[in-house]
Amino acid sequence: MFKIASFKKQLVFLTLALLCLAAVVVAKKVFGLLPTIGVFKILFAFFIIASLIFKPISKYLFIFAFLFLLVCPIAIFLNMQLYAERSAEIFVLLSVIGLIARLIELGRDLQKLSFSNLFAYNPLAKSKYPTISIIIPTLNAAKTLNECLKRVREQDYPKNKLEIIIADGGSTDKTIAIAKKYGAKIVANKLRTGEAGKAIGLKNAKNEIIALIDSDNYLPSNDWLKRMVEPFSDPRIIGSEPIAYTYRENDGYITRYCALIGMNDPICLYLGNYDRINYLTNRWTGMDVKSEDRGNYLKVTLERYKVPTIGANGTMIRKKLIIKQVGDYLFDIDEIYELMSKGHDQFAKVKIGIIHIFSGSIGTFVKKQRRRIEDYMYYQKKARRKYPWNKLNKLGLIKFAVFSTLLLPSLYHGFIGYIKKPDKAWFFHPIACWLTFWVYLLSYSKVILRGTRAMDRKGWRQ
Repeated sequence: MFKIASFKKQLVFLTLALLCLAAVVVAKKVFGLLPTIGVFKILFAFFIIASLIFKPISKYLFIFAFLFLLVCPIAIFLNMQLYAERSAEIFVLLSVIGLIARLIELGRDLQKLSFSNLFAYNPLAKSKYPTISIIIPTLNAAKTLNECLKRVREQDYPKNKLEIIIADGGSTDKTIAIAKKYGAKIVANKLRTGEAGKAIGLKNAKNEIIALIDSDNYLPSNDWLKRMVEPFSDPRIIGSEPIAYTYRENDGYITRYCALIGMNDPICLYLGNYDRINYLTNRWTGMDVKSEDRGNYLKVTLERYKVPTIGANGTMIRKKLIIKQVGDYLFDIDEIYELMSKGHDQFAKVKIGIIHIFSGSIGTFVKKQRRRIEDYMYYQKKARRKYPWNKLNKLGLIKFAVFSTLLLPSLYHGFIGYIKKPDKAWFFHPIACWLTFWVYLLSYSKVILRGTRAMDRKGWRQ
């Protein structure tokens, strides 16, 4: 769904087109074989059109040129030889101009690829794959952890370049037994929260790349790690993240809903700072973020107040950069924002998904929303949060409040989503907005009246 044809295929088609063009010249100038020219012109058009991949300038030139090619047989049939010859000449001229435009469009990609990796699926040779430390914070996560680790171990990636770190907050179920079953390194997370688990896992990691994967994340394919590390061949890119949540028809309705809107919190839809493919908007973020298509991924340039909620559910990042700034807690989006503030502003959105088993019931959904807002206000009070939520789209926040309380506007969004991607899970959207609004409002009111505190993790389960 998200994969774009490779540079290799584009180059092959363009090379064949050039050979056909050369054959036209040779046939006419050297051998004088006029009938042959028509055959090569048709082949030339075929290879040129086959090379079109989302490049509008050259596309329209080639389509226009192909129309002139179609005029040739009509003119010959009507015994209008002069028109046939002129149409063929215009066709060749427009095709050559289009070919030049196409090569210019591919120029930047060509500069960034070396001959040795040009014809490889992944530009990293097997010996060049970076070492990865997969960090998974857990607290009574037995329900999802086995499938999570099973899919990690099934990855087509050098086993000696992987380590799995389970940062456990004191699980009383089978979480530890499952972790040992898959050979994971287990470290104690005395502070118990997921953010603290990520921080302690990072400090115990030994490898080049940190992969932040939650216990309710499943890798959708065996080449997932290879696809995710590909952008690190560019030394300026600090991290990578899947561009989507993988949609599966058999998942629970809340999990399907989150995959469809590309976020776990519907408020992000109205703020515009979501970071995964949204079927409603057909975008991976609502922010005006600069990006460059690199084939298998987008190279994104982050700017102040234009940083989507990047950092969790499959995010990878260079350890040498993030280790310098993490204390007792690793707040994913905050760390990305701080790196951007220091000039490390190049990130990759890889054209692949990740499965996120978000919630099985409305009660769990409410509990997670409450934890999110109460934890945020508690740690913000302690000056540990850095992401500028209060500087974002204030009009979008007002819109969220109005749409959530009135219900009809959010119901309309759910209906539009259903038309675009039929699934009854869309009709959870007005409920999710309404619940989130009231959970946030009541939690904020409680903080004003009683002060802030972190949500108790006692009895917490995945």
